[in-house]
Amino acid sequence: MKLYVLGLNHERASVAQREAFALTTDALVRFYARWRRATAASCVVVSTCNRTDVVIHGTDRDVALAEALLAAEAATSWPNAVAFVYDDEGAVRHVLSVAGGLRSLVLGDAQILHQVKAAYHAAVEADAVDSVLHRLFHTAFQSAKRVRTETGLARGAASVSSLAVSIAQAQAPGRCLNGQHVVLVGAGQMALAALNALTRYQLASLTITNRSEQRAAALARRYGGQAHPWNDRHAVIAAADVVLVATGAREPVVSAQALPPRCPTRPALLIDIAVPRNVELTVDARPGYVVLDLDALSEGVAATAAARQAALPDAQAIVEEHLAEFVTWFFHQHALQPTIQTIRSTFEAIRRQEVDRHGHRIPEMARPDVERLTQSIMQKLLAVPIVRLKATDPDSLDFVRGIQALATMFAQPGTQPASEAFGSRPASKPSGGCPFAHGGVNGTHRLPEETATHTTRDAFPVETSTACSTERCAGCRSATSHARSSA
Repeated sequence: MKLYVLGLNHERASVAQREAFALTTDALVRFYARWRRATAASCVVVSTCNRTDVVIHGTDRDVALAEALLAAEAATSWPNAVAFVYDDEGAVRHVLSVAGGLRSLVLGDAQILHQVKAAYHAAVEADAVDSVLHRLFHTAFQSAKRVRTETGLARGAASVSSLAVSIAQAQAPGRCLNGQHVVLVGAGQMALAALNALTRYQLASLTITNRSEQRAAALARRYGGQAHPWNDRHAVIAAADVVLVATGAREPVVSAQALPPRCPTRPALLIDIAVPRNVELTVDARPGYVVLDLDALSEGVAATAAARQAALPDAQAIVEEHLAEFVTWFFHQHALQPTIQTIRSTFEAIRRQEVDRHGHRIPEMARPDVERLTQSIMQKLLAVPIVRLKATDPDSLDFVRGIQALATMFAQPGTQPASEAFGSRPASKPSGGCPFAHGGVNGTHRLPEETATHTTRDAFPVETSTACSTERCAGCRSATSHARSSA
């Protein structure tokens, strides 16, 4: 089994291609259900406005399965020409880079870590995650926290939403949003990020419209705006200077036919940051309206990216550090320890077989001495190779498979090497969907000072602080809730 990442993103795929393969909540549930019926491999699907990635611990056949399931949901063929597949270190580096915002449309995107955490939680709830992916994603969370706190990668426009506001500022009359009438269509996470970016401007008015009028009203009160009924959204859009559109709808919510013509000398600027797109393409041809989507916004990324390029080498160094730590963990848990266990088990089985075969020649009183003698011989035979194995420093996941091949060579006929059995997906998901859950008082568990590890059902240790008081100890509410307090 290997680590893979397949998918498509803003780097090569157009908005139309990305929106075709974006997964709704219901589609994600169907994907995981079909995945579990078809394979025992593990996966996590990260689907956002700018990417659809599938992280897999499995085989080449599982990669093909993921492509087929995504194509089935999109009702079209998988776009190999713009898609990507990474494996081994490339896959790990990709996951760490995505979580840290190094592969985002907006370099250092502040929203992506939240989205990756949500994707991980959904996979855990679907019982699609094994010990390897648990460890990988917690490593990604720790790496992303360090990138954000130790580098300048998140300075400036920190998300697609804030970039949209910056571009609205540049495109607005007088190149300023002060005094402009702004409408926000939507009330989700991206809309919230846009509202936070708008707080620095003195707007003439701020109007929020959303299918949930209660949600729109709550945000309007919080940000000093006014809520507007969803069914009358086209009227308020027609009267606005700038419109930011970010809903979770699968179909356009802004229709060209429903918008009245405007004076073309002062057009309304509509910025659509949703995937799938929420504004009909024909709105841009309507007199008095200009529409920008994510493809158009990518042109404005250059200025933000240039300001953050200086911080990129430091961020990449952090990713490489955590990549090396993951490779070392994987080596010890999936190669070194299982291989030593397999070699010892095989030698012990041979020792017992020979002692039993010649047992009738050994006086009963001498049997304990024979046991001690043969065990001593076995231990001395294995001492040097095991010491040298433990001193090995892995330099790649490919090297790990070489050690795993050694375990296969020493495995007894008809048995499964420990390295192959380790890390498979648990038969059932842990209680509450949390792989680190432990009993405790008032939701708090404390581990012995000398161990300070969580252990999942399939026995992988994760370094932690000695006390953890998260309600569901999955390490995702804080990117370092399972990192040592000194990290």
